[in-house]
Amino acid sequence: MQAYLDGAEHCLVGLLGSPECVEPLIILSGGGTAPEQVEVGSQRVTRLQAGIVAEYLERCERAGLRGRSERSRLPHYLQQLGL
Repeated sequence: MQAYLDGAEHCLVGLLGSPECVEPLIILSGGGTAPEQVEVGSQRVTRLQAGIVAEYLERCERAGLRGRSERSRLPHYLQQLGL
């Protein structure tokens, strides 16, 4: 199961970081394309992604998949975002 999650999370990092996914979310959550709106949208999307990752890793722990946060690429991805 750990190996399967390693692969799935690898794909998830690619999706979370893809412009096709992130840019529309930034524009929608910021309310437009003005620089101030993009900044607000970027902050909101970053917080959203951090929350999703934290909840996922918490669920893994509760399901008995100990050590997922150390093994997963997702926390490293968030570190690159400055979280």
